[in-house]
Parts: sequence; structure tokens; C-alpha cells
Amino acid sequence: MGVDIYSKNLSYSLGYGGFRNLRKTVGSLITDDELREHYMLIVDDVRFSHDKEFYRKYDEKTEKLYRKHRKKYGRVIDFLYCSDCEGNFGYHTAEELLVLIGGYDDNIIYGYAGLDDPFKFRHFRKLLEDARDTKSKWGWR
Repeated sequence: MGVDIYSKNLSYSLGYGGFRNLRKTVGSLITDDELREHYMLIVDDVRFSHDKEFYRKYDEKTEKLYRKHRKKYGRVIDFLYCSDCEGNFGYHTAEELLVLIGGYDDNIIYGYAGLDDPFKFRHFRKLLEDARDTKSKWGWR
């Protein structure tokens, strides 16, 4: 069981680890150092061993950074922090993500490696382009 990411005309399946790595890659493309480093602090810590005070302070700073960067990165932040279980977005979020990722591509397999055409970053771009071009919702479940 994993994550099915979809747009109007496309759908891909990937595991939770691959999905985490996809969002980590997107987060790494944020040009604001403070915002990028803040996101990486939590995404790199897969142990979740911090105490409640750490998470309280982390959440406070997340809210502060969201308010500070809402105009440029608001929808990107929504994408990054949305639940792994389910996310639903409009095409404006796809547009904002496409601006952020620009010409970025890699050869990392984010989906199931055994498939004939496993999910890579270029598939994510196509999915975002489909949502933008069809002005439709996209997300995962």
C-alpha cells in the first residue's frame, strides 16, 4: 500500500518513502534558505524522537515562515506539509510548483522500481502540467 498521485488524465502509484523523497526534492528547490532549511529539519528526521517542546517550537516557526512567505511559497508550503494520507489541490498549486521546479529533473526513481516506466520527477512535472492545462484538481490518496 502506498500513495496514488493523480491529475485529471494521469495517475501514478508510489510508496510512502518515494513520496517523502519527492516532496523532499521539491522542498530542496526553495530558494529562501531559512524556509528550505526549516522544512529539511523535519523531513530529514525520520526518527520522530523529539519531545513535545521541539514540535511546539517547530510548528510556531512554521506558522511564522508561512505568513512571511505566503505570497511566493504559500501553495508550495501547503503541498509540502499536507498529510501523506490525502491531499487535494487546485491547478493554481500546480502552477506555483511548476514555477518553483523550473527546469529541474533527475533520474531518481520515486515510484515502484519494478514497473516498466517507474515514476520519476519528469512524471511529476507531467502531472502538474496536466492539472494546469486542464485547470483541474490534482492530489493523492
